[in-house]
Amino acid sequence: APEQTNPAPEAPVTASTPESVLQTWASALEAGDWSTARAQWGDEGAQSGLSEAEFAAAYQQYKSIHIEYTDVQAEGAAGSLYYEPEVTMTGEMTDGQPFRMVGPVTIKRVNDVPGATEEQLRWHIASSDLKPHPLE
Repeated sequence: APEQTNPAPEAPVTASTPESVLQTWASALEAGDWSTARAQWGDEGAQSGLSEAEFAAAYQQYKSIHIEYTDVQAEGAAGSLYYEPEVTMTGEMTDGQPFRMVGPVTIKRVNDVPGATEEQLRWHIASSDLKPHPLE
């Protein structure tokens, strides 16, 4: 039998990219996996401002979700790196009404400064400003 090559080791948490965080969040929302979507927020989800139950309740009003986002470059600020793509979330509410939300989602992490914790160094969603937008 051919020799099995070892799978690549798990990348450390800090190796995640803003794109991977955004992609994981978007895919989880589209799949209805609220727990994974919330976990992309900082402080293991706490920065979303919602408990797991509240987060799930907030998204259960959507029957279907589709997310698109712009590709933007990371920007530096004092001690942090930011990445702020414009996100468009469309789909259908559970009552059958279509919806469209548009706004920036801020993904950030602390620069590699001494004393920074693994959680602070991890790319995570820090804020979301999606607002209802007229349907085109």
